[in-house]
Amino acid sequence: MEHDPLSRGFAMNAPVGISDPSQLPSIEWERFIPPLNQGNRGSCVGNAMVGLLASAPFCRSQVEAVGYNQDLAVNLYSLATKLDRFPGSYPPDDTGSTGNAVAKAARRLGLITSWNWTFSVLAFLSTLQRQPVIVGIPWYESMYAPDAMGVVKAEGDIAGGHEFVVNGWDRENELIICWNSWDVTYGAGGKFFIPLETWRELHDQAADVTIPIRVSA
Repeated sequence: MEHDPLSRGFAMNAPVGISDPSQLPSIEWERFIPPLNQGNRGSCVGNAMVGLLASAPFCRSQVEAVGYNQDLAVNLYSLATKLDRFPGSYPPDDTGSTGNAVAKAARRLGLITSWNWTFSVLAFLSTLQRQPVIVGIPWYESMYAPDAMGVVKAEGDIAGGHEFVVNGWDRENELIICWNSWDVTYGAGGKFFIPLETWRELHDQAADVTIPIRVSA
């Protein structure tokens, strides 16, 4: 997380009358590019932002998604490392960065206008009714190996932090629908799923939800 005291003033809340995730219908925002591959580079914040920008409602077709690629992800990551408050920048320092910093980078490149946050599970799920988001979480060793259905659990040791895009919510199975940036070999063709119960655990460990606001057409 990289928030300042003003961040709470830009929080998105759950709509009045929504008190439980079961009230929120299933939704999945279409993605118009295949999963990217960051390789061994710590560019996950850039990859997550590109995955979001290449998804509805930010993008409407594969034609519009041309240019949303790994090169842009690395450029966003590099700029984010220069805008965050941590020492080092890429290249040569592959230090990773934050949702806040990559939002600053995307705005500087004219890709978004602003961004918000959520600070509750219900507000996070409610926001998915309007658009995808990017999230940063503690990444557990078990998450490197999703089960046969692409579901991950928070088990074992924490390997570090990781950012990815969340494109939807499956109410029937209580699963959060995510895309990673480790090519099609990860999870279900690049997609994976976080059970709501697991997300609650991650949220309590300071999961970071960034909500980029798209440029009007």
